[in-house]
Amino acid sequence: MFKDPQTIARIEKRRQIVTTGIATEVKVRMKDFPPCHDWTHIERTRWFGRHIALAECADLYVVDLALLFHDLADHKFTQAGGPTSAQLALEIMRRHGVNSNVIEMEVCQVIPSISFSNRDAIGRALTLNEEVSQDANMLESLGATGVGRAFTTGAYKKR
Repeated sequence: MFKDPQTIARIEKRRQIVTTGIATEVKVRMKDFPPCHDWTHIERTRWFGRHIALAECADLYVVDLALLFHDLADHKFTQAGGPTSAQLALEIMRRHGVNSNVIEMEVCQVIPSISFSNRDAIGRALTLNEEVSQDANMLESLGATGVGRAFTTGAYKKR
């Protein structure tokens, strides 16, 4: 369904306000994460995700939200048996008033597919939003940044 330009502008402004609020909460939750998976990793991954989503005509809002949450409950840095990143995302997005269709049908489906460890366990073809989010996460791990993250992960794990 087509919407008039004013409606589209209001929707985009609302999404920007919601995303900013969520980003602030995620940043606070990640303040004690090790440097290899801290807030700067999320910022870089979101930067890649935005550029890829625009180039590939993916849903920028879904990709951005999924990348915000993708390492919130990373198994390498959190307690076993705790909530998953998707479960935390659901809770946070509901609190911030994200549309339930976007939450359950889109963002929470994308989050598990982003992780390197889950790449082959999905068992189905990935959606465009999943592919874009996964590519953004992989691109962020390349080059000097990736080498630095590898060393900080090793130091964190005392290896």
